[in-house]
Amino acid sequence: HKKNSIAKTSIKKGTKLHDELFNFKRTKKKQNSLFFYDYNGRIAAKNIAKGAVLTSDMPRLQYRSSSI
Repeated sequence: HKKNSIAKTSIKKGTKLHDELFNFKRTKKKQNSLFFYDYNGRIAAKNIAKGAVLTSDMPRLQYRSSSI
């Protein structure tokens, strides 16, 4: 089993996701978590509970649009 991305703390909707918000641990869950590169720099589309594994079936993560 590969290591899964697990939320260290509760993450609020609209928070920019980065590696310091997650622990990377092996779990017994059969679900595959998202790779670091799939969520790094994206914005949480909903609240993520502490201890939740970040999976591909979670709501879509969005890139923050930059205003120029």
